[in-house]
Amino acid sequence: MAPEEPDAAEINVIGRCLDRLILNLKSDYEKIIRAVDIEQRSIAAVTNELQISTNNVNVRLHRARQQLRARLEETCKLCARHGCLDCSCDSSG
Repeated sequence: MAPEEPDAAEINVIGRCLDRLILNLKSDYEKIIRAVDIEQRSIAAVTNELQISTNNVNVRLHRARQQLRARLEETCKLCARHGCLDCSCDSSG
């Protein structure tokens, strides 16, 4: 059985949580995640805009996604511990 698609409310919660976590990434990583994963711009477009090599864009994107994944895992454990579903916990607590 395929997993259920999230409803609009769940997508909104996820989006707010991701926005908060992305803001806390290293600046270069935040920019590249927003450009490629959120704005869905091509690697070629980002390469031209940043004036760096395609390989460098791919490396930054990989590292940015790793850092975001680590932040998500930390935050989700925190939210699970507090039993909250709105992802409003700050990561300090």
